[in-house]
Amino acid sequence: MSRDDATLLDILKAARLVTEFKGKLAKQAFLRDIKTLSAILHQLLVIGETFLPKVEMTTRDLCAFARKIFLRDLRAFVVKTVFWLRLAALGASW
Repeated sequence: MSRDDATLLDILKAARLVTEFKGKLAKQAFLRDIKTLSAILHQLLVIGETFLPKVEMTTRDLCAFARKIFLRDLRAFVVKTVFWLRLAALGASW
């Protein structure tokens, strides 16, 4: 199996787990269930990690810089998502 196929399978598996974890929970029940929120955020991180460069680059500094930028943006996404989910759990309207 090629690395691209393995990457796509990892993304598919994580997406299926997100769907399974969410299940048929109502919005409010979902927002109050910290374990489910945590599990889903973890799977989103797994999906995000599949986009990290998998190719050996000639310059290690360039690779490290790209990973640093990607992880910073991914962390910002997760922090913003958690913020909005907590705000919604408190009853704020979108």
